[in-house]
Amino acid sequence: MVAGIAISMDSRRGRRSDKDVSRLRFIQRAQKMNFSLAEIKDLLTLRNELTLLVNLCAGSEDGCPHH
Repeated sequence: MVAGIAISMDSRRGRRSDKDVSRLRFIQRAQKMNFSLAEIKDLLTLRNELTLLVNLCAGSEDGCPHH
């Protein structure tokens, strides 16, 4: 559980998106590996940046940008 938050598809505030559930599961796995919340924040930033890069590469006719 992430800071006492159970992962479920329904919550009091409405349905969680697949992205929210994926993010919460990532946080839970990182906590089980004894990462601090500050480290998890950094990992989430890296994860988001890598996702953006992969999407850019996939959408480019020339492949990944070479900068």
